[in-house]
Amino acid sequence: MFSISFSPSSFSSDEEPVHEVANSHFEILHKEKVTGFNFLEQTKKDFHSIGLALGLVTRLPNLIMDLNK
Repeated sequence: MFSISFSPSSFSSDEEPVHEVANSHFEILHKEKVTGFNFLEQTKKDFHSIGLALGLVTRLPNLIMDLNK
């Protein structure tokens, strides 16, 4: 249903790249209407409260910081 592609070279950490996000994660974001600018305002606590896995929750804020540059 959803797809996303990020270049692994755009992330400077040794962690699993955010582009490994599963469709189930996008389904959660879609269900909760977290899109566009709303996505960029979310915190770790926000992502965790809607049911995203802790590992992903710790990486998404780093992606958001990169997108806001």
